[in-house]
Amino acid sequence: MVANGAVRGCRDIFALAAAHRRECVNKFAALCSIYNFHEIETPILERAELFARSLGPTSDVITSEMYHVAETDPQLVLRPEGTAGVARALRDVGLLKCAPVYGTRVWYAGQMFRHERPQHGRYRQFWQLGVEAIGDESVITDVDVIVLAAKYMQWIECKTKLRVNTLGKKQNRKQYNEALKEFLKHRYWGMSSLSRKRYDSGNCMRILDSKLAEDIDVMANAPRLEEFVEEEERERFQEVCSLLKEAGVPFCVDNRLVRGLDYYTSTAFEFDGTEGKAVCAGGRYLDVCGASGVGFAVGLDRVEKVKCDGIGSYENGLDGGVVVIGLSKSAERSGCEVGRVAREVTKAFRERGVKCVSRLEGGRLSKVVGRAVRCGAKSVVVIGERDLTKGTAQVKYVSGEGVDEPREVAFSDVVKQVSERIQNECGVEDNGRKGWNKAKIETGT
Repeated sequence: MVANGAVRGCRDIFALAAAHRRECVNKFAALCSIYNFHEIETPILERAELFARSLGPTSDVITSEMYHVAETDPQLVLRPEGTAGVARALRDVGLLKCAPVYGTRVWYAGQMFRHERPQHGRYRQFWQLGVEAIGDESVITDVDVIVLAAKYMQWIECKTKLRVNTLGKKQNRKQYNEALKEFLKHRYWGMSSLSRKRYDSGNCMRILDSKLAEDIDVMANAPRLEEFVEEEERERFQEVCSLLKEAGVPFCVDNRLVRGLDYYTSTAFEFDGTEGKAVCAGGRYLDVCGASGVGFAVGLDRVEKVKCDGIGSYENGLDGGVVVIGLSKSAERSGCEVGRVAREVTKAFRERGVKCVSRLEGGRLSKVVGRAVRCGAKSVVVIGERDLTKGTAQVKYVSGEGVDEPREVAFSDVVKQVSERIQNECGVEDNGRKGWNKAKIETGT
């Protein structure tokens, strides 16, 4: 790796990937609005104590994965997840004590940081989208949040499988953890080194989350959490499953599914991508900075791996826009009339929301048009010195069959005519957002 290159576990996001990410965030915002979630932004820097209390002092995030800011008092960290910061923000403005009738519903989008070993789809600086429904303990809210997540996976056309489970109450998990400890006592050396470390620290339930073959073999005959969940929690979970079926959301019950065991309770769920890795996960939680609720987080980096692996190279094409060419040997001079008209036409296209760049060149027409086509232009508008005297521009349309013969169009009509053709062919509205209304019409019911 180059000494002054990107930091390990971080990456640069270029044009196509950045556009895809922006579209994912925009769709998430639109969907959350339909479900009555309101946007919240919290700082990247938070007190370390906030996460130690909410995630638990022995969790992997606290013990080894947080980025600490050197020599600060109180100790500050880069946020490793979004829930605790959201709960802290709502507490600070009094919304935990005086919540609205149906609780507080917020959504967020932003960067998180964890000092993990970088892997395929896992980075040390990563993007998450999330929702939190705080102050409402109803089963319907659990289901509402899961359905929202499922609908979002549909909106962004991300193929996933939903797994659900119940973690019971805190005392149920404590009993289960003791049963696991007894079960694993005589199988200690058959586990991975990480699982032995978790066993030694008393976090036996975290071994269930291991994807290592030796741990899976050891845990195959381990006691099941469902055996320790009391009847009230079982009935609650059955109600969640019934309502998911009623909503038409496909899922499977996975008794091995465990998440965030230091604060999650009752419902837990996970949407897995094609490689079996979680794209979205969440559940119900208790006492995160004084807040109780249900929520989830979507890993945008994982979504990109599932949907468009390989998009990340630098692309600077027009992707269906217009190139306006001022064709004159003196076009780049400030007093050149060809250059002035080309700039005015370019400005008019942009004011209509059409992607457009202007080139002032003095070469042969065939070469400058060829460069515009290779750039991804859908239309090429050429303005030369002879065109000025006639008050027209030469317009060349690009299709899958090549470049059409040039058409002479009056200056007064060229912007309107070319814009309307592009919008009709590509579904681009005056605001330049390709296909956005179509997505809302098809999926916003």
